[in-house]
Amino acid sequence: MVSWKTYDSVNRANFKDPKYITIHRALALDDDEVEEIAQLIEKLHHEHTFHKGHVGQGPLKRAARLRAMVKIRAYADRVDIDYDDHYAHMNGKFIYVLATGNWRVKGRKPWYNSKSPEHFIENYVLKSPFDN
Repeated sequence: MVSWKTYDSVNRANFKDPKYITIHRALALDDDEVEEIAQLIEKLHHEHTFHKGHVGQGPLKRAARLRAMVKIRAYADRVDIDYDDHYAHMNGKFIYVLATGNWRVKGRKPWYNSKSPEHFIENYVLKSPFDN
């Protein structure tokens, strides 16, 4: 008999499973594959919550994070980017929240809203008005 813990770890080994996809796993995939996974995550979320009073938005935020990651990595040749599961650290001084689009300068307290990841990178990271 296989324990649930073993079964769960086998499922996590499935690289493209939308239930277990992370930003670091998505970095190894093509943009089209990441978009397919984001669409599948949204579809599964809507099927799960169709007749229920469930209001959690976790899967939708995960899909938004994946889409933002795809848009940001288009600038990888001009910007130094480090990812964790919820943030993108750019050029060692900017922190960008993948799910909401908020950003701030590292070491400073105020958070700002951005229109899109492209707008943020082109107008702030590449021009860098916050140089110390």
